[in-house]
Amino acid sequence: RAAQITPAVSRASAGAAEHLMISRVTNIARTLQALKEDGLWVAGVEDHPQAQDYRTVDLDLPLALVLGSEGQGMRRLVAETCDFLLRIPMKGRINSLNVSVAGALAIYWALDAREPAE
Repeated sequence: RAAQITPAVSRASAGAAEHLMISRVTNIARTLQALKEDGLWVAGVEDHPQAQDYRTVDLDLPLALVLGSEGQGMRRLVAETCDFLLRIPMKGRINSLNVSVAGALAIYWALDAREPAE
């Protein structure tokens, strides 16, 4: 039930989609459980009361990031499968981000945790 990688998606990503390993799965919660069994931590990016500010969590670990849909967020079972939830605090009148922006912030924070400061 997710959007597919189409030529339009590839163009919108400015070709970045061609450099990613993309996998389609039937059941996200089961796939996340399998990733956890293989040693990955699963972090969901969601505006949820139990979510931690993404800037306060050390993401220097084997990690799978889960982002919910822009309208409804993550499904309950997917959120419950996550080891922890992260939120991106908002200021002013804006109360949510486009999922691609939220994903980019979370990926950058995880990458930054892995690379020493110059």
